[in-house]
Amino acid sequence: NHLGHLYEHTGRRELALNHYKSALAFHLVTKDRSGEALTRYNIASAYRVRGDLEQARQEIETSLRIIESLRTGVGSHELRVSYFASVQQYYSFYIDILMQKHQSEPANGFEVAAFQASERARARNLLDLLTEARADIYQSVEPVLKEKEQTLRQTLNAKSERQMRLLGGGTYSAEE
Repeated sequence: NHLGHLYEHTGRRELALNHYKSALAFHLVTKDRSGEALTRYNIASAYRVRGDLEQARQEIETSLRIIESLRTGVGSHELRVSYFASVQQYYSFYIDILMQKHQSEPANGFEVAAFQASERARARNLLDLLTEARADIYQSVEPVLKEKEQTLRQTLNAKSERQMRLLGGGTYSAEE
């Protein structure tokens, strides 16, 4: 990854991409999921610079799936919040890619996907902040309403995931 950055910053983009791909192979063999997420982010960035937005989108979506998987595995709430803050730029990058795809393909709904990704990240941040503040936003809510909210959330999540698959053939699945 470091060699890839060095080559990328000196304008030797193809060599950078080759080094990122070598780093990815290493992370896959060693099952280093965090390293894989970072490397896929770097690969996505290199593809974007080349103008290959579709490849960039696919790589960043894979990176985000890994991040979500890692995030849910963190036991401590404080560490989970810290981890999410450390990878926030991945979500911004993903939204940027979707908006660039929208500019070149305005009829394909990439602006909707970008908005949904943005709102999902913002909602996750808000929930993390409320949890960190020990705020019980459900304390006075009737159990029937809580159950209805959970059912609606599951339905919305399923529809959102289906839309993501239909938009790009990807299988992006974020923790909702």
